[in-house]
Amino acid sequence: MSKNTENYVADTRCEVRQAGTTEDGEPRLADIWVIIVTNEEGRRFQARRTFHSDSYRTHLGEKAAAEDFVQVVQNALDTGADPAASDKWVEVDPAYGSIEYQRLDVECYHAHRERQDYELGL
Repeated sequence: MSKNTENYVADTRCEVRQAGTTEDGEPRLADIWVIIVTNEEGRRFQARRTFHSDSYRTHLGEKAAAEDFVQVVQNALDTGADPAASDKWVEVDPAYGSIEYQRLDVECYHAHRERQDYELGL
């Protein structure tokens, strides 16, 4: 990672995602813990590494493992790690209502994409 000059704060977020199907073909849901880092203006990155009960087994549990990893990430950010310059992170939508959210006009972008999808019959 290159040197970071922005102040990022790391945190966890729990998402519910489909993790395959049951023997009956029904969706099997799993809690997925992701790591998000956010700067003061609302720019956010999500770690490519996730923690979930299906593939990341640990005696601490997936939530505790994610929270432990947040501390590692925060220490790296505090010493200048830059998520924007690393392939271990992917940029996601900025924090709702933040300066970056307003600058990028995220709501307009999503409305445009929904309109395109509708026109394509998706």
